[in-house]
Amino acid sequence: MAAMMLGSPAALPVVDLAACDAPTQMRAALAAGCCLLRPTSAEPACEAALEALGAFFAAPDAACAGAARGYERRGDVERFRVGPPGAAPEGLAAADAAEAFAENRWPRDPNFRRALEACYAALAATSAAALAALEPALGLRPDALADACARPTSVLAANRYGPGSGVAVPAHTDVSLVTLVYARAGPGGLQVRRGRGVVDAPDGAGLVLTFGAALAAAAPRGEATSHRVLRGARARTSLVFFANPSVDATLGDGVPYRAWRAAWRAGTGAPDDAADLDEDPDDDAPAPRFVVRDGRLVDVRA
Repeated sequence: MAAMMLGSPAALPVVDLAACDAPTQMRAALAAGCCLLRPTSAEPACEAALEALGAFFAAPDAACAGAARGYERRGDVERFRVGPPGAAPEGLAAADAAEAFAENRWPRDPNFRRALEACYAALAATSAAALAALEPALGLRPDALADACARPTSVLAANRYGPGSGVAVPAHTDVSLVTLVYARAGPGGLQVRRGRGVVDAPDGAGLVLTFGAALAAAAPRGEATSHRVLRGARARTSLVFFANPSVDATLGDGVPYRAWRAAWRAGTGAPDDAADLDEDPDDDAPAPRFVVRDGRLVDVRA
């Protein structure tokens, strides 16, 4: 089995979310496994968030440390995670509310919170527009993905990788519907699997969209994007927005998202914002794909 090797500078597909033929453009993105989004009003908010994060990572505030939300450091990788704003919606099971709507932990600087909340809102709006273009591209009924995200559980992760060489995050797929990635130009960055090759998604090119495993569960034509992150000569900070469905959503042909997510975790041992990590990076191994058969979730990966 072939592992992920060197990438190439081949151009990524571009999807103009304001164009009337955005669904057609999105079909090309699905074939490629990723795309650049244009136009998007999220980039100024992303830049402001990166400015705030630069100051924060230079002197982290221990008051906002937390495993699920807030600041966390593992080795030379630092992360700050932001979940949905506000309280959990009424009617949600207590366990689901505690997990998906865990309280966000903030440093004492109010400007940092404003910048990250504005970035979260901007990327949430962009992901909603991307999902709207994906519905016809995937042959789904109108609002199928919008309905699945009525009470979204999306997560914004700001990841800072120390300088070095080699792989910072091994080949993996995300559990999200779609994932948005933004980073400034510099060495290292995202590599995306395309067929049996790998394509660089260069930092500084704009907002990159990849497809998650939940999209594959929601649509027969969907396929999760396998990708990895490379280190560079300088430290690198990226913004990663995981657009996740409502906890009580139904995906595709009657697949309950809550049960699907539990099965995914059992099959991959991974959390919601970094699923199917493959330490060997053997990219030919298919990710779990669950369908409902006789009232049970069945993994039908090839």
